[in-house]
Amino acid sequence: MYRMNVFFTLLVLGALVMGGCRPIVSPTSGPISGPEAASSDLPVPRLEPTECTYPVLAEANAECSYLIVPEDRSDPDSPTIRVLVVKFLSAGDTPSPDPVIVIPGGPGSSGPTYSWFVAALPFGAAMRADRDVYLLETRGAMSSQPAFYCPEAEAEIADFVGKTMAEEASWTNDAYRACHDRLVAEGANLSNYGFLDIAGDVVDLHTALGVDEINVYGVSYGTTPAMMLMRDQPEGIRSVILDSIIPPDVAYLETVLGSLTMALDNVFAACQADPACDAAYPDRATVFADVLAQLREEPVAVTVTDDAGQEHAVTVDDVKMAHFVYDNIFIGDGYTTLPASIYAASEGNLQAPATTWLGYVGGQHAPVVAENGSGAKGMTYSAMCLHEGSITDLAKATAVYDGVDTLPSLRDWGVTHMLGEWLAPCEYWAVTPPEPNTAIEPVESDLPTLTLGGIFDEQAPPRISQAAVERLSHSFDYELPAGHALLFVDCGVDLMAQFLADPAQEPDASCIDAMAMNWVLPE
Repeated sequence: MYRMNVFFTLLVLGALVMGGCRPIVSPTSGPISGPEAASSDLPVPRLEPTECTYPVLAEANAECSYLIVPEDRSDPDSPTIRVLVVKFLSAGDTPSPDPVIVIPGGPGSSGPTYSWFVAALPFGAAMRADRDVYLLETRGAMSSQPAFYCPEAEAEIADFVGKTMAEEASWTNDAYRACHDRLVAEGANLSNYGFLDIAGDVVDLHTALGVDEINVYGVSYGTTPAMMLMRDQPEGIRSVILDSIIPPDVAYLETVLGSLTMALDNVFAACQADPACDAAYPDRATVFADVLAQLREEPVAVTVTDDAGQEHAVTVDDVKMAHFVYDNIFIGDGYTTLPASIYAASEGNLQAPATTWLGYVGGQHAPVVAENGSGAKGMTYSAMCLHEGSITDLAKATAVYDGVDTLPSLRDWGVTHMLGEWLAPCEYWAVTPPEPNTAIEPVESDLPTLTLGGIFDEQAPPRISQAAVERLSHSFDYELPAGHALLFVDCGVDLMAQFLADPAQEPDASCIDAMAMNWVLPE
């Protein structure tokens, strides 16, 4: 029987031993910190070797290099930048000549995290079985150069554990504004770090590798440039896997509150359909609404001990509880813990939401270092504001949220976190979309494509990509009882492996019906 694998923490990354890996080609001089003038003596694009510095790669059969590409492809005299590429060698003795190129989500998600996905998880084993796999980091993020980090957001975690989410968001927004102003003053060309540019980097990697065909895997916000690639530069693409799709023409941030509400309804309905879950948690939706209402009226102070043994007093209110729920059903089979978590909260046990808040502010304000998996928020907002800022704005998205039939606490969480954290900076982020702005146009393609979506996904469920999928004329499309990112799901990985072996053959999808919902039940 197929079971889903969920990985709620990436702490194992810190436990791995640091070490170097082999370069793709012979060694050259050390890295640079920003764009450099183009040289007429060297081809662009090209690969230059570098040391693998992520601890997770110490024991991996991997090689690292920088992909040298133009920063601005519309300027023939553009300076060049360096985009980190991690090559994972195939486990096969005679690898197929068409490698897999992995486009991370985020945008600008952690290089160490995705390296772990490919090096250590069943997903990576399936991708590497017969092919080399190239993890293409996002330009402007992680170990790519330049990388637009925002150290202005670094702060003592203890200063935020007692704040409301709105207070934390307000402070952080000011920090990101300061980061933006510094980057602009330093001459950063933020408008060249969008999804179209990322798609162009995939094309340039294909060219630099010198292979006839490639396979492309994109997950979450990695599906956005992958779809642009399918539409604009499909030459030499053997197959595409789109996992948890965010289409280019969708105002994604307008959809999240509705997606979360639907995901909760789906979880509650699935629990009702399971006799054991329904018996253990018969009034889950009502209990959830009551918990939020009580915390809205009277927040509760909870003491949480961090990994260093330090105690923190976290005040759990309804918005933090909503954020916990959003975080709880984020990946794989996390949804199976939700009814138990809601009932625990109704009985006064708020350790889990308090711990989630501590982890959230830790991620927001810890020191920004690529090897730690820190996000380069300057790049993230450049990509987000080039894209989302072209489709919607704060007033329009807030009006959409006001029209969603949902609980008041969920609405307040959506406006505070999804819009306040991710869209509000676009009010001042200095980026200019291309003209014409093809980044937000629909995608039509006849490339062989596998699309995967989770019915409990509160971020990129099938509901937001249905129209886009219908425009892919040669696609095999599957919805699985899972959350975000089907790379964590055994059945999802099985479907990917079958498709990769023969993109023209419809995969055997019997594993979907065999998936078990292993609800967390009282002992």
